[in-house]
Amino acid sequence: MLPYLRPSELKIGPLTFHAFGALVMIAVLAGAAIVDRRAERLGFPRKVASRLYIWMMVSGFVGAHVAKTIEEGTLWADPLVLLRVWSGLYSFGGIVGGLLGILCFARWYRLPRTGLWQFLDVVAYAFPFAWIFGRLGCSFAHDHSGIRTASWLGVPFPEGRRFDLGLLEFLFTILVAAAFLILDRSKHPTGFYFALLLLLYGPFRFFLDGLHVERPHGYLSPDGCFAIAAVLTGLAALAAMRRAA
Repeated sequence: MLPYLRPSELKIGPLTFHAFGALVMIAVLAGAAIVDRRAERLGFPRKVASRLYIWMMVSGFVGAHVAKTIEEGTLWADPLVLLRVWSGLYSFGGIVGGLLGILCFARWYRLPRTGLWQFLDVVAYAFPFAWIFGRLGCSFAHDHSGIRTASWLGVPFPEGRRFDLGLLEFLFTILVAAAFLILDRSKHPTGFYFALLLLLYGPFRFFLDGLHVERPHGYLSPDGCFAIAAVLTGLAALAAMRRAA
């Protein structure tokens, strides 16, 4: 049985630091460091990479929060919830928001298409290494509880053993990061990691969607729709790579 990670916090004077927030910050910093180092290694301008990363993170957090308010149906009842960015984040909304931020930057600064693809590949490679910390934060917060189970992958919640979806994704992301490290020993065409990440992450999230406690019946949930969109985007990226080869 996987352990039930206890929520932890650190108090320094009047300030309280929670494990989730600290790990999300570590994820952002780790992503920035990997993107910066990999961009330099591939000959992508570091200054441009840094600016792109900032655009991506800001638009990603905005997209994650807006998507969460829409998913919960709280936007129309309380529009001011948009200003309370700490009140909830939706991962797929963050991914879409981050991609839109990259596209807007590319258009605004007239980044060549080759440069855009190169940066997308850099970010895709860095994603699992940073996402490990983000999903570890979810594992402490226990904000993605799943259905009850007798599996050894279950977690002993106070109300009984069930899946912790954040913890499952944390373990899956470790495997993806390990695979990327192994694959990086060989050369691959630009766009390889972007396509591979989507083709791995989409099906996994579709599988994970079936483990939610409250899963809509009779139609696809938002997670299911985004998962399918991720796979289709990955396939489109593979097709673009073939045409460019």
